[in-house]
Amino acid sequence: MTVVGVDGCKAGWVAALVEPSTPAISFAVFSTFAALLRALGDAAAIAIDIPIGLHDGTRECDVLARKFIGPRSASVFPPPCRAVLACPDYASARLVSIATTGKSLSAQAFAITPKIREVDTAMSPGLQERVREAHPEACFTAIHGTPMQFSKRTPAGFEERRATLEAALPGLALPALAEASRLFRGTAADDVLDAAALAWSARRLADGTCVSLPATPSVDAKGLRMEVIY
Repeated sequence: MTVVGVDGCKAGWVAALVEPSTPAISFAVFSTFAALLRALGDAAAIAIDIPIGLHDGTRECDVLARKFIGPRSASVFPPPCRAVLACPDYASARLVSIATTGKSLSAQAFAITPKIREVDTAMSPGLQERVREAHPEACFTAIHGTPMQFSKRTPAGFEERRATLEAALPGLALPALAEASRLFRGTAADDVLDAAALAWSARRLADGTCVSLPATPSVDAKGLRMEVIY
């Protein structure tokens, strides 16, 4: 039962694979989400750090995720409405967002719009049975029992998360993470670390023990559940 955690990176998408035959994690990078699905479409579960399910207001899952991760809440930001996905630039995206939702769009949210578009184009309610939205900081919080103390972009934060994951996923070691980020151009060490954390949630999805925020998610216009799992 292969499970996969997926995080966005400059090169596209970095995937952390946990195979049934070994406790060690392997990594792969794909330039597009479609390529990832072609290669890993038979995985039992995929947890990905990207918004799945979009609408014109505040998603309850984002509110609950921010509350869950406490001091790391800034890492969860409002995704764009679906109408924004067709905008060619930030200026037009802001105008469309204001017209559609009454609110502007952050530069951070617009920066990941191409990746949101990739996933939104591919997703269907059927595919969502195996491919779910997750958030690395929610994964780390669930494993550790409390939110992470330090930013993941600091040495202390990276080590805090590595140690947390090492206990949850046997076979994970700092050298392996560092090697993976060096092997794949366009990936950073924290991208690889986040993908590994997401694989932990994917394993829980596959064995039926994952938690959904909210417990009973609403669906968007495409019938996609708006939830964050861990």
